[in-house]
Amino acid sequence: MSFQTYYLSNGIPVYIKTIPTSFKVCIDILVGVGSQSDPSDQQGLAHFVEHMMFRGTNKRDYKQISIDTLKIGGFLNAYTERDTTTYALDVPYRQWENALDILLDLYLHPLFPAHDIDRERSIIQEEIDMYNDIPGEFLMDRFMEILYEGHAMAHPILGTRQSIATIGRDDVQGFYERWYFDETLTISIAGRIEADEILPILEAKLGKRKFTQTPKPAQAESKIIKGIERYHREVDQAQLLLGTRAPGLEDPDRLPIQVMNAILGGNEISRLFQRIREEEGLAYAVDSSHEAWLGSGCFVVSVGLDHRKIDDVEKIIVEEWERIRRDPVSDEELTVARNSLEGFKIMGLEGAGAYNAHMGAMAVRGLPADPEEELALIQQVTAADVQRVAARMLDPDNYLFTALLPQEKKKR
Repeated sequence: MSFQTYYLSNGIPVYIKTIPTSFKVCIDILVGVGSQSDPSDQQGLAHFVEHMMFRGTNKRDYKQISIDTLKIGGFLNAYTERDTTTYALDVPYRQWENALDILLDLYLHPLFPAHDIDRERSIIQEEIDMYNDIPGEFLMDRFMEILYEGHAMAHPILGTRQSIATIGRDDVQGFYERWYFDETLTISIAGRIEADEILPILEAKLGKRKFTQTPKPAQAESKIIKGIERYHREVDQAQLLLGTRAPGLEDPDRLPIQVMNAILGGNEISRLFQRIREEEGLAYAVDSSHEAWLGSGCFVVSVGLDHRKIDDVEKIIVEEWERIRRDPVSDEELTVARNSLEGFKIMGLEGAGAYNAHMGAMAVRGLPADPEEELALIQQVTAADVQRVAARMLDPDNYLFTALLPQEKKKR
């Protein structure tokens, strides 16, 4: 096992990866709640709470949190996903105890000052505007809204300007109390640290904390969407997303799907990259990915291109979906895909921060967190597995096509 798992007296799991040669310690507090738990009329609430967690405690106001973090050479960050929220602090290894004090203070004692609600609302609305101005981000949000219409997966993580306007302090406080101490609360730590140094502090601060018993909101099954949606904005290059729903992270086909993705569009020798860019010269940026969370996900091909070439590119994508469903991949393709995926994951695990992010993200979802186990499973994926998951997911007659087109062009 490449890390050790411990449990506080109340059952909170603590995952520790000791790296004696590391110059830093990375501490993450994670909880299995995200935008999927937003009320339908308050989209963006989980993300709003994340922002308000930095607005001060009894011990530190918002500015002092930053000052104390910088004094110890630390980097403090947080992020909200559809199914999780993470608070992370990385510091030089000699400062780990000070870092833990800051992070636990922020997580355990937020004040959510009423006078900061409107200020933070304005900041988040600016963040929404910023992401809406990024073509790929704008289009991905629209893609998810259509693909998961009627389901919380469709909600943008940041919410909308309109939904953010309805959120008040009581909503923020209530969400925090309801979700931040449920049974998914997880601690992950990596770097130059020993378990017997940090566990007694965690036990003293967290070991007697009681869990809340709040059931996750039930989600009605949404209808599968097939269709074409076009958006027009002042952009020079068109953006195309073509995709479908896909299994979630807990699905046993997760790794075969990743191998299939490597063959189809996940690197520079993949089928879509070679045909669209290298052979036909139709685009510069060609990519595909399996975006997944607990419960569900999506498989999406993304291309940036001249809007006049969209029909040709769509035709190639559909043809390659049909081919990977119909014909077994070659031994060489399979070997390249497995080894390149393994290499990508290994490189992505290098360093205490990267390792900790992976370990924590898997652990908080209740999934196997040992990357060595995952690497071994990648090498067991067969050509039959690739063909099977392609047939499961990629229906050439049923997919969602979204495109962002230049404002002055009204036709595909």
